Amino acid sequence: MYSYKLSVLLSTYNHEKYIAEAIESIIDQKTEFDFKIVVSDDVSNDRTPLIIESYRDKYPNKIRVLKHEKNIGVTKNLQRGLNECKGQYIAILEGDDFWISPKKLQRQVDFLADNTQCSMCFNGLLVLNNEKQVLKSGVDFDKIVYNTTDVIKHCWVGCNFSTCLYRNDIVKKLPSKLYEIFSVDWMFNIAFLEDGLLGCIPLQMTAYRVHSQSVWSSKSSEESAKEFIGLIPLYDEVLNFRHTKNFSEAADVLKNTLKRKMFLSSSISKTKTYSFLKKITPLIIIDVIKNTRYFSVIGQFLGSCITQSLIHRSITRIFLCS
Repeated sequence: MYSYKLSVLLSTYNHEKYIAEAIESIIDQKTEFDFKIVVSDDVSNDRTPLIIESYRDKYPNKIRVLKHEKNIGVTKNLQRGLNECKGQYIAILEGDDFWISPKKLQRQVDFLADNTQCSMCFNGLLVLNNEKQVLKSGVDFDKIVYNTTDVIKHCWVGCNFSTCLYRNDIVKKLPSKLYEIFSVDWMFNIAFLEDGLLGCIPLQMTAYRVHSQSVWSSKSSEESAKEFIGLIPLYDEVLNFRHTKNFSEAADVLKNTLKRKMFLSSSISKTKTYSFLKKITPLIIIDVIKNTRYFSVIGQFLGSCITQSLIHRSITRIFLCS
């Protein structure tokens, strides 16, 4: 049925700084089976295509580069790349990530061969910044196998695309409407788990890079949470409302997380503000009549920290103290 054991889909857009390292990490994989690399570049306007072509010329029997005429976005680019993958299994690597273990593919194929109840598996993640400084290390998984409810209710996005291995026969069964919306790895994997369980290999074998050009990691945690909340009704509809209760709980978790962050941010700002006022009030009492420059300083500081009403109350207190 399949021409070879595994396809690696390298999905990329404007990754000239990172794409060579990504490709090298694929080439370095040590496997007992043959695999092919399918590169789907979403019409990058930097040097990414030139770098890809140089590797294709070097490994003509290993790398196939798909030709595209127009930019269609990350989700559609994923779809057209997956459609061209002919292996029994599919591993995805995003162009700004890279694999840090040469045994990643072999371990994952062995895992799925031994665990037929799993439709996919993933491994641990090392999170790096643009200078390759480690932002997060360790493997925070307490089970070897997870189900759909686990992934939805806990808003669990630890199984990033670049950590995953998928069964191709299930990829072909995914609903086409999944690709009509912005499907981050969380939603893609939830849809995938309609046909099996999620297996975990608790080893760090993928490096995920956080940088300002990334479609997702460039967002703040607050921005990501808000976007997830907005997407959840669409995701629920794609899965024909089979998981409405779990999606609702996931939305509540995200909303509560946002509220806590907003409260902490507000509390910190107010604490800093009142501490600042307490320190400078004696100076203002002495000089407030002679020199009005303090009002400008206070106004600028307070304007970035608290609401206008709090500014008015704070200034009034200073006058009363004087």
